[in-house]
Amino acid sequence: MRGAPPGGEIGRLARRELAILGGASRHVKAGGLLVYAVCSLFPEEGELVLAKFLAANAQHFRVEDLRSLPRGAALEAFR
Repeated sequence: MRGAPPGGEIGRLARRELAILGGASRHVKAGGLLVYAVCSLFPEEGELVLAKFLAANAQHFRVEDLRSLPRGAALEAFR
């Protein structure tokens, strides 16, 4: 893919992002919201990281469409 990092760089970054996501998830209170957003176009760094995280944490987290969340000033910037 054009613009892809060299060698195994994407895999290394994806492992790092999964670790960051896992670390952040430990600070979310029950009923809380954890937003995972990336600027990468590579599925290995976005969708696949999220899929791995959810596979290991499905009992605590689920994917929500941002449009389904209650309207509020804090979320208006993302609509």
